Formats: sequence, C-alpha cells, structure tokens
Amino acid sequence: LKVALKTVGLSKRHAVQACQVVAAILHLGNLEFTIDRSRDVDAAVVHNVDTLALVAESLGVQPSALKNALSYKTKLVKKELCTVFLDSDGASDNRNNLAKTLYSLLFAWLNEHINQRLCRDDFNTFIGLFDLPGPQNMTGRSNSLDQFCINFANERLHRFVQQRLFESHVDEYQSKECVRLFQNRPGGLIHIVDDQARWSHKKTDHTMVEAFAKRSGNHSSFKLGGGLDRSGFPTFTICLFNGPVTYSSEAFLECNLDALNSDFVALLRGMAVGTGVADGGEGAGSINPFVQVAAQQPVKPMQVPSTGWKNTVRHMPHDNTTTGTAPTITEEEHEDEDIAAPQNTGTPCIAGEFCAALDTLFDTLGDTQNWFVFCINPNDSQLPNQLEERSVKGQVRSAGLVEVAERGGSNVQGGRDGTLAEQIERMRVALGLGETDVVLGQHKVFLSQAAFHAMEDYLRATDVEEQKRNRMCEAEVEAGLDV
Repeated sequence: LKVALKTVGLSKRHAVQACQVVAAILHLGNLEFTIDRSRDVDAAVVHNVDTLALVAESLGVQPSALKNALSYKTKLVKKELCTVFLDSDGASDNRNNLAKTLYSLLFAWLNEHINQRLCRDDFNTFIGLFDLPGPQNMTGRSNSLDQFCINFANERLHRFVQQRLFESHVDEYQSKECVRLFQNRPGGLIHIVDDQARWSHKKTDHTMVEAFAKRSGNHSSFKLGGGLDRSGFPTFTICLFNGPVTYSSEAFLECNLDALNSDFVALLRGMAVGTGVADGGEGAGSINPFVQVAAQQPVKPMQVPSTGWKNTVRHMPHDNTTTGTAPTITEEEHEDEDIAAPQNTGTPCIAGEFCAALDTLFDTLGDTQNWFVFCINPNDSQLPNQLEERSVKGQVRSAGLVEVAERGGSNVQGGRDGTLAEQIERMRVALGLGETDVVLGQHKVFLSQAAFHAMEDYLRATDVEEQKRNRMCEAEVEAGLDV
C-alpha cells in the first residue's frame, strides 16, 4: 500500500492523514448508543466514550463536538431550523451517515489527486480498467437508491456491451427500453426522482411512486409493487436484463439530495469566521489539514477524462435516451403537475449526477478498443465451493454469453475436442508428420521446418486472397505475361 501511494505521488504526511481517516471510519462502526435516563434530554449518548475519543483524535475534532454531531440533527421544518434529539437507532443511522460521508470525501480527494497526477495532454495510448459492482438485489433488507443506481449502471453497461459486440444486430440483444425507462427526459424514473427531490418540501416518497405509475405504469419493464413494505412505504419493481428487482421508496427523495449534512460540515470545516470560536475548541472544525481539505473537495471530478481533451476524438452517436439531454418540452408536459419542466435549479441530485457521469464514462469508453471480461457468480450466498446450477444458467442467459460465443466463433462446450496433446496428435497424423516434427512444450508448441511448411501450405491453400493471387499468376503464365 505504501508503494502504491508513493507511486501516485502521495506524500508521507498525506498518506498518514488518509490512513487516520480510514481508521476513524472503522472505529465509527464500533460506537454504541444508549439512552441515559438520568439526563433531562432524550438524546442518545455514546456508551463507549473511549472509542469516541479515538475517532475524534483521528479526525482532529473535539470529542464533545463529535458526540453532539451524532446525537442531534438539524432539520429544516417549515422554513425554520430545528434541532432534533435522536434516539439510539437515529444516532446509529447518523453514525453510519458520517462514515459514508467521510469515505465519500476521502475517495473524492484521492480520485482527484490521482487524476491530476496521471491525466496528461500528451499521451499516445493508455490502458484503463473499468470494474463495476454487479447487479444487486438485497435479501436481508429493502433495495434503496443505492441499488437503484448500481442496477441502472449495470443496465447501461449491458447495453453498451451488446452494442459493441453486436453492432449490426443491436436491436436484437440490447435492453434499450429499460434504459429508456430509467433516463428518458421528461418522464424517466431518474428525471422524476430528481424533480421530486428538488420539491421535497411539497413532495414525498409516496407522490414519487404515484408519478412513476402515472408516467410509466404501462411500461413493460415497470410495475407497482402492489402494496406497502414493512415500514409502510409503497414499492415498485423494475424488470432488468437479469431479472426483476423490487425497491422500497422509503427515504428515496432524502437520499437523492446531494448535500452534506450541515452538522457534519460544521464538525469538519468549523463554523463561519468571526463566530469567536478558538482554534481547537468545539466548533472550530478539524485540526487535521487533510480532513479540512477533503471536506471542501467537490464530489464530482474537476476535469473531463483525458481522452476527451483532444478535438480529434469521435464519440458514439446516441439519442436522448442515453445522453439525458432534455428534448423540447411541449405545453402539455409543462402542465403536468407530477413532472415539472427541466430547469436549472442549482440543487444537485445523486441520481441525475450519476446519470451524467455515466454518459461521460460511456462516451469515453466508446472511443477506446474494448475487451470484456464476464464474471459469473457460482452462488448467490457468496459461499466457497458451492455451485448453484440455476443461478449460473440464469447469469449466462441474461448476459447473452451463448450469443457472444457463437458470434465470436468460440466453442461454448469447451474441451469437446480433447486435451491439447490429443488435438496436436490428431493434427500430426492428419498431416503425415513424424513425432519429432511437432513437440508440445510447457508453454509452447515447437514445429520443425517440414511441419511449418506443411501448415503454411495448408493455410495458404485455404486463404481466399491467396487463391485469387494464384489464379492471376496462372492466368499470366498461360497468357505469356510472366516474361
């Protein structure tokens, strides 16, 4: 790890401070909360204060400030800021949100630092690796906005792969309608989620699902869940390329608002200048310079991929279903109460930002030479040495691997013609070669001069272009033009 961090130009000081943030994230998961009945307030208190001190030290903040940020939450209620006392469950959720926030800020900072080190405008070639979490369908808990975005990315990737592999037969294999369901504008699911989140003071998770049903109720890839989940929130189902996934609408709009918790901002960055807070005191923010810088780092990359810097790059053509570009809005769509006309409200939303990032990503991938690696999970329980035949067959079928193998000229049966030694032996006998003419080594096959010419003559005889050249030469000889 130290070598890797040094390779990307991370100084020792930054490496240590980044590890401190990672340690804080890990220790946050060990914090426990309880209700102290001897206190007048109902807010939860930290049970293991020693762990709280470790986290505060790693982040460079006061333990009391960290405790307050976890036990209380500031909310906007009818245009007024109110402080909400959190119980044990609420404080635990707040703790988890802080861990996710720290991880997101750290990842964004490292990503931007690596981009600045590696992205150059004088490159000739590059090798990139795009690794994406596979489709997700939770069993122990409800599917939420996280699974919604990850599954959308997999749907986009699946469509991209089918386009690249079956360019002349793309309509036969791609899941175009499902992608259109997600990101069509206006009226796509992502557009609705973003629009309703921006009007969260008037809209709720229930109205969001109602808007889904109104706009996409007759879509072949969408259907309502037919009831409420255990928390009383409506559900909806999207039929993806690998099967249907049901989502709970609980906290969809709240999670979609891409805004840092104001309490966490005050904890890490400190209060506004001029508030009279002394350095190192509660409300002064983190004394860790790395945390201060990371807390001000924008989540989105600050520059486009380096492959997009040159004007000679040609992007793959795409329509409104893939770019997210809003078409002309008709008067009827303006009057739709569920879908407001697209407008630059300045309020960033996770789903929309994620969709735009995928557009940039796949535009970049479209300008490259692609190689694809298909990963198959042996079972759904992540157990070792366990193969679930039905699950594997379903993945092979949904990914279209049979069609991929057929169009690529591959033999999907694998090993049908015997071992490599047996195949070489049959080839040697068919060509009338001796045992010393073809020898199988540990990593290579060695041919004698006679064997090489025998194979070369055979290949030349079956080559169409070679046959044309031979016929032309024979015609020239017969016509006396070879002199």
